[in-house]
Amino acid sequence: MISKMCGNVVAGLVGHLDGKFSSEVLKGKPFSYAEDGYGYKLEKENWPSGKGFEYRCHIIAQGSKVE
Repeated sequence: MISKMCGNVVAGLVGHLDGKFSSEVLKGKPFSYAEDGYGYKLEKENWPSGKGFEYRCHIIAQGSKVE
């Protein structure tokens, strides 16, 4: 589910969806990389209650630095 949602955002902003992004999101682990002038990043934060977590999907604009 998260892969499809983030993938739709990427495709809408960048104009295409690269296969690496989808496969990385499906792993469910944080990542960061740059490709074709864009930066892609997934963060995962566990809730303090221990009852869940949230993902943050980032697409960094061309020319910006991926941290």
